[in-house]
Amino acid sequence: MLEDWQLLEKLRNCKDQVITSFLEELRIGVTVIEDAQDYEFHRQTKVRLIDPDVPVDGEIHRASMLSNTIQLLNEEAFQKASKGVYVKVL
Repeated sequence: MLEDWQLLEKLRNCKDQVITSFLEELRIGVTVIEDAQDYEFHRQTKVRLIDPDVPVDGEIHRASMLSNTIQLLNEEAFQKASKGVYVKVL
């Protein structure tokens, strides 16, 4: 798997006109803030929670059943993913 900068370098060197034109539209060094009141883009994606199976004493349990912290983090992630993210580019 490549780092972001490695992928960008690979794309810059591919000599494809379509890709090159898209790369020219990228703005490097921008600041993006999350703001549900004053935003430019709203994105809502499929909710994906991480709750792996964990073996304990020969039995398999969901991590969220063993840890209140994981349960709370998953609930927060679900709420945030359900409403989506509102961002503004400065």
